[in-house]
Amino acid sequence: QLFQYADKDYQTFSQALIPGGKPLIGVRLPQLRKLAKDIVRDKNVDERAILADPEEDQYMEEIMLRGMLIGYGSSKSGDIDEALKMLDEFVPMVDSWSVCDSCCVSFTLFQKHREQVYQHIQKYLFSNKEFEVRVGLILLLDHFLKCDEKGEKLPRRRSIECSDILGEEGHEREPEEGLYIDRILDVLNRPYPQGYYAQMAAAWLTAECFVTFPEKTWDFLKDNQMDLFTYSKSLQKICESRIPSDEVKKLIRAKKRKA
Repeated sequence: QLFQYADKDYQTFSQALIPGGKPLIGVRLPQLRKLAKDIVRDKNVDERAILADPEEDQYMEEIMLRGMLIGYGSSKSGDIDEALKMLDEFVPMVDSWSVCDSCCVSFTLFQKHREQVYQHIQKYLFSNKEFEVRVGLILLLDHFLKCDEKGEKLPRRRSIECSDILGEEGHEREPEEGLYIDRILDVLNRPYPQGYYAQMAAAWLTAECFVTFPEKTWDFLKDNQMDLFTYSKSLQKICESRIPSDEVKKLIRAKKRKA
């Protein structure tokens, strides 16, 4: 069925962006998500049967579809313990940034059980394996970062000015409230020797922290234990965003470390 949606040009383009891992068929992500959701909704299809034998998965899209079925299926069942068990079975199959990022976002059930999930993924966040660390960080990005003290969804800022990180003269900065931002910054406050894709996930998460909680992330950028590469990529990703003003970006660039 996946081969029915194959796009040769997309396959060639994507293969160049995703080195290593399994070969690609060339199925676009929206089509994969639709297929996964259709399978989960279909009462005549047993998605567990599809998931039965992971050793038969020969293509990256099969691994992606597996992760999406677990994520969307767990949201349908509402069984968080089973979802975490299946996550543990799936994580060793993650061998590329694309599989990681496309599947982590589908675990929306985690948002109803954040504390249990947060404790569960510590083993990934502090693993010595590159893609286990990336899975943990992307789960934080997708399901933990953007929520307020009550756990309600919190959007990114539309703009960030110098006053948002430094405060206005004669006035203290407005306190920022987020349920997990302090813990996320604590997780980020370390070197990332596991590999490039763990480092880039940490940089991406740091940049998203900045555009959601600029004050706290600014303080973090002033004093942290990140390795030079991850720290430099974090600054770069912040400056690539359209949300910080040019003046804020100048302050960010001035935070560059020397090798």
